[in-house]
Amino acid sequence: MNRLVPQLSPAPAPSSASASTSKSGLLKLGILGTFLFIHLISGSKCLAAATVSPTSLSWASVALGNVGAAKTITLTNSSSVSLSISGTTITGTNASDFFISSKTCGSLLSPNASCSVAIRFRPLGTGTRTATLVITDSASNSPQKVTLSGLGTTAAGTMAASPSSLAFGSIYAGSSGQSLTATLSNGTSSSVAITSIAITGTNAADFAISGRTCGSSLAAFSSCTATILFKTAAVGAIEPASTAFARCAAWIVNAAIPRWLRLPHPAR
Repeated sequence: MNRLVPQLSPAPAPSSASASTSKSGLLKLGILGTFLFIHLISGSKCLAAATVSPTSLSWASVALGNVGAAKTITLTNSSSVSLSISGTTITGTNASDFFISSKTCGSLLSPNASCSVAIRFRPLGTGTRTATLVITDSASNSPQKVTLSGLGTTAAGTMAASPSSLAFGSIYAGSSGQSLTATLSNGTSSSVAITSIAITGTNAADFAISGRTCGSSLAAFSSCTATILFKTAAVGAIEPASTAFARCAAWIVNAAIPRWLRLPHPAR
């Protein structure tokens, strides 16, 4: 009589190691039941590392009409790859009070190299003036910024108004533009009486003093302000608003050129 003998499938031979890669970017290596996880680095690229020194520049006191001494900052590429420089600009509240007088930084800075930017302060008003030097490049910490500050003063023994001119741009007739501020500074050692603050000239009616901190006198070594509003007077033959809108044309006044200008009709 034949006996039934159960047939067993042979167990798979244990492998010494097996490997698989998960979607998380890890390499999972199985070694005799123990898993070793190895982080994969993929898709990365080398970025330049840039530093700027110093991170701030300041001028103690510069009288209106004068220019302060040049001060220099240094940009350093401390990495092993070249640094691409796309911009070196001055921005901020009083950006026009500062300017780049010279620089050795071009569009590319070699590995482990440095370049410099020289800044000068030319105050257009009294008091503390601030801005920021911004360097935009290919570094991982771009942009690099340098804080700029300076103190604008009035020359001793003089009175000064700053800025010397105000440019309001162009607005539509019959409307009001932005307000700009002028500063009167007393650089003398005694109080000065202010008898009047007025707007005169050919187109005086187009401007108005909308605010002021100046009173009847100005103390020694102090300043006050007057805020000027540009408002156009409706003089001459003005087209109705509906017509001007429909035809994409209008009358405008340019404060820098005290006369009426008419925009040409665009081609239709």
